[in-house]
Amino acid sequence: MTDIKINVTSEEALELFRQNWPNPLEEVWVPIREALGRVLSQPQFAKENIPVVRASSMDGIAVRSDRFRDGIPLNLNEWQMGIDFVRADTGDDFPEPYDAIIPIEMVEIRE
Repeated sequence: MTDIKINVTSEEALELFRQNWPNPLEEVWVPIREALGRVLSQPQFAKENIPVVRASSMDGIAVRSDRFRDGIPLNLNEWQMGIDFVRADTGDDFPEPYDAIIPIEMVEIRE
C-alpha cells in the first residue's frame, strides 16, 4: 500500500499518478489516417500555425485598420456593408482591403 502524501506539487502528483496507475497503456505509433478514435500519449503541434489564407480568428466584421488610426472613425451610423465593412466568420477568408476584425459581440448592425 502506498503512503498517502499531502501537499505535493502538481508535478509530484502527476508522477505519483503515473507510478500507481494499474495498467499503463502501450504507446503505439500509427499513421494519421488510422488515428481516428485514439488518444494521444503526448501533446502534438502543427509544424506551421499560420493559415494559408488571411482568415478571421473570430466571428465579426472585417474593417480597414487604417480607418481606426486616430481612434474610432466618424459617421459609424452611415457605414455600409460591402463598402465600409464585410461580415467575417471564424476561419473564413475576407477580401482586400479589409485587414482587421471587430468581434461580433462589439458590433451592432442596423437595417
